[in-house]
Order: sequence, then C-alpha cells, then structure tokens
Amino acid sequence: MTDKTVAAAKAPPGKRLVIKDAGRGSVPGLELRITPDQSKTWSIRYYREADGERRRFKLGKYPEMGLEKARTECLEALRAIRAGGDPAHARELRKGADTFKALAIQD
Repeated sequence: MTDKTVAAAKAPPGKRLVIKDAGRGSVPGLELRITPDQSKTWSIRYYREADGERRRFKLGKYPEMGLEKARTECLEALRAIRAGGDPAHARELRKGADTFKALAIQD
C-alpha cells in the first residue's frame, strides 16, 4: 500500500471496499475501509486474547490521518494488544463514562 494507492482507491458503486495493508513497510492488521460514499477510515483487525473474539478498532479518517500515521497508530495498538489490552473495549468504556471520576476509575 502506498499514499498514491490510498488516495486513488474507490469502492465499487453501492459496495464497501476493505484494503489490507500489504507490501514493503506494511503493518499486519491495518486496513483501509471505504464506504459506498467514498469515505475512507483506517482500522485495525485483531483477536482479543481473553476470548478469541475478532475485534475492529477505528484509528482515524483519511485524509486527516495519512498512511504513515495510520501505520504508527496501528503498531501502538498492536503493542497494547500483545500486552493483554483491548483498545476497542477501552474506548467503549471511555465513551460510557459520564463523569471524570468514572473515567479515572476505569483506567
């Protein structure tokens, strides 16, 4: 995957397209998801250690987040996953925290 291929990628009419990072410098699990309206989002696919459930964690939108930044963010998420973390679950908990105290207790 290169910056040029990311910029040029388009989903087929009425369909979603998922492009996995491949080639030189690629990061396993990184994907670019393109919706039928051509919105592009970076995400990582991984398996949660606790139960083997396949999870997806959104990293950010293209072009605000370019390929190199997406790869860096993906590597950081992979490090957290290998250490037993679950970034998607952690984000769900943060979204559910309605007070500062609740947020502080969850971390």
